[in-house]
Amino acid sequence: LYKDLEYISFQGINGTGKSQLAALVANKFESCFWLELRPYLDDIKKVEIFFESFLAIISGVPIQNNKGLWLKMVIEKIPSKTIIILNDLPRLEEGSLLTNMLADFVNGISKTSIKILSTTNYKWTNYFNDLIDIDTCYQYYDFDFTDEEIEEYLLLNGANREILSFISLIAIFSKRNPTLISAIVKHFKSIDWGLNSKELFNILLEKNFSESILKDKQLLIQNSIKDTAAKELLYRLSLINWEISFNDIQLVSEVEIKISNVNEKLQILEDVWIQENSKNNYIVSPLIASIGEKNLSDKVIQDVHLELGKSILAVKIINEINASRCISSFIKGKDFNQAGIVLIKVYQSATTDLQAKHLKSWGYLSFWMETPIPEK
Repeated sequence: LYKDLEYISFQGINGTGKSQLAALVANKFESCFWLELRPYLDDIKKVEIFFESFLAIISGVPIQNNKGLWLKMVIEKIPSKTIIILNDLPRLEEGSLLTNMLADFVNGISKTSIKILSTTNYKWTNYFNDLIDIDTCYQYYDFDFTDEEIEEYLLLNGANREILSFISLIAIFSKRNPTLISAIVKHFKSIDWGLNSKELFNILLEKNFSESILKDKQLLIQNSIKDTAAKELLYRLSLINWEISFNDIQLVSEVEIKISNVNEKLQILEDVWIQENSKNNYIVSPLIASIGEKNLSDKVIQDVHLELGKSILAVKIINEINASRCISSFIKGKDFNQAGIVLIKVYQSATTDLQAKHLKSWGYLSFWMETPIPEK
């Protein structure tokens, strides 16, 4: 991992397993120093003080006013083959003491066997990129489990081969998130991997495995997001379990009590609870999926889903994926007539046996199969 690199940053939204992976990496080194910054994320000055004090303690070199000279002395005193881990590093803002000091430290270890690993919610700023040697520094952000990794994790935890047939379902219900996959496997193990496939499927469907995670994240949201409107926006967006555009976010912000300055509120949530992907769409952390259902009024929940359904129809291009999303949105928005119309249109699109089988494979013949037809 560190063959040609001096500094690696694990970047991702909350709950992607960054700290756990950092701990595994640390075990590969002869010496490790770990600085926990999570309690101080809302106070950059405290982080700067702790980082300076941390370097002074592990090196035995007292803090000096000449930071450049002091950092050189610190690096000389740190044992060889050491990894320094900065867990939950805040955003590296332009001109901050923390940003400049970290960049100088990273550049200073270039000819040593000392390595640095940090975990953070935030992407490196252009300012920080310009300060470091980008050829020896790398920001890693792909923490999603592949099918092969899910299989390996199941087998390592004692799963029998029959359980491997659930890999695709585990991937779907966990969104390949390491924390949720771990919770699913732990729940499966607690029932000795289940009596039959129906029992395991119901566990995934009912999402009992994620209850404790949701409680933890609720407390974290409560303590970390001070802006009430940003918190309201997050709760609304958590109702959506697919990638959304900024236009969708604006629509969601318009329902019931309007949320103003949407982009400003989004900035508070981005990289922490909401991740922007390469297509300029956004995805909400699967760890807080539907947390809005426990925090929003029924009217707001209903209106959010109605706006989403209308937004999908407005595109005027319906395929297997967005038709299912559209129908589900109208059902949750309690516009059953519109949901039925879309479903009928989907059925009418199948004019051959092969097309009908294709719709069945996508689950379109399952709507209202086990639930009463709505009265309204």
